[in-house]
Amino acid sequence: YKAIRTKIETYCSRNRYKVIMVTSANENEGKTTVVMNLALSLAQNGKSVLVIDADMRKPAVCKFLNLNVNPECDLANVISGKTELSDAIKYVEKYKLFILATTQANDEPTEILSSQQMYKLIKAAKEEFDYIIIDTAPASVVADANILSNFADAAILVVREDFAACNRIKSVLDDISSNKAELIGCIYNNASSGGVRGVYSKYKYGY
Repeated sequence: YKAIRTKIETYCSRNRYKVIMVTSANENEGKTTVVMNLALSLAQNGKSVLVIDADMRKPAVCKFLNLNVNPECDLANVISGKTELSDAIKYVEKYKLFILATTQANDEPTEILSSQQMYKLIKAAKEEFDYIIIDTAPASVVADANILSNFADAAILVVREDFAACNRIKSVLDDISSNKAELIGCIYNNASSGGVRGVYSKYKYGY
């Protein structure tokens, strides 16, 4: 993750990027693990980092960090105007991370995330933090990640070995490329010891 952090910091500094969206084609490819380890790595390097759990269908950030967050201080209530952003962001001293959580699954995530208030929230956060890392729902399953890619500067796709179908991965790449966020790379996750070379030895190179 330190190597990934270095690449991201260099690229984002050069392009003045702050908002990074992390998604995957399917569930269970490890995107939340990538989000949290990337955020931790950036924070350890002295950056102020806000993690936004925008997977409003299956939120996992609080569970990952074992955090208890007041439901009134979650992302949906900030977007609806019931709670101020400054009141909802939780600082976790142990990890030196700022968290804007989703505490429970929401019935209307697409409508919430596509609102002008979400855009204003991210714009306000950019004034306060060095990096905003957004965890999204799987991109080939629902439209949420596609919506958020219009608010982010950059996108990272997590691809678990031998898990998502190639056509699904390609569809996600095409969707991201058609929106505002620039796809800056893919993280090949849960790879066997042979890595990509093992795949190439097993299949034709173009597979």
